[in-house]
Amino acid sequence: MKKIFLLVISIILALTLCACSSSSHKHDYIEKSKTEPTCSEDGSITYECKDEDCKHEYTKKLPAGHVWQASTCTSPKTCTRCKVTEGEAVGHTYENNVCTVCEHEIALDLKLPESSEEKPLVIKNIKGSAEAIYSITEIEYSVSGSSDENVTVVITLCGEKTADAINGKELNAIGKIAYKIYDEEGYVIFSSTKDTMMLVEGDKFKNLKISLSGFNAEQKYTLEFFDYKY
Repeated sequence: MKKIFLLVISIILALTLCACSSSSHKHDYIEKSKTEPTCSEDGSITYECKDEDCKHEYTKKLPAGHVWQASTCTSPKTCTRCKVTEGEAVGHTYENNVCTVCEHEIALDLKLPESSEEKPLVIKNIKGSAEAIYSITEIEYSVSGSSDENVTVVITLCGEKTADAINGKELNAIGKIAYKIYDEEGYVIFSSTKDTMMLVEGDKFKNLKISLSGFNAEQKYTLEFFDYKY
C-alpha cells in the first residue's frame, strides 16, 4: 500500500513539474506565410512559434477593401491597390504664384511694356481738341489657377494722369486705359476699353487692376496699351 501511495505522489509531482514547465514557455512568433488582400478578397497572415518543440501557430485575417491615398493638388483620392479614383483633385492654393501645399509654381511668360519712375510709360489719348495723357510708372502681374492650362492673371498699374484738357481747359472726364494682349503667334486674345478711372490732371492712381482668365503657362504673351478715343 505504501508503495502505491509513493507511486501516486511521484506521478502527481511529475505532472505538476510538466505543467509548470509548459506554462512558463513563451511563444516567439515569426511569419510563416502571407496572402495579400485585394480590394474585393480578404488575405491572411500565419504566424508560427519558432521554438522547434512547440511550432504553435495562428492566422490573422487581412481584410479586403480599398486603401485610399488622399487627394492632392493635381490628383483625386486614389486606391493604392486597384488605382480606382474617387472625387476630384483639390487644386492648387497659390500665394505669390507658388502653391502653399505642393510648391508648384506658375511662371507665366507675359511680356510687359517697360515703365519706371525714371521713365514712365506714356499713353496719349487724343481726339480733336480733347487730350488725356497717362504716365504709368509701375506694371506688375500675379497669376493663379488650378492648372498650367487655365491661368488667371491680375495686372496691376500705378501712375498718374498728367494731362486732361479740352481746348486748353481742364477737363473732368472719365479716363480710359485700353489694352491688348497678343499670343506668341501675334493674335489678339484679349482686348478691352472697360477699365475706367474718373481722373483729372494731376490725379494719381495706384493698384488699378485688370483681371483676365484663360492663359496657358506654356505659351508666351505680350501686353500692349493703346489709345482709346473718347
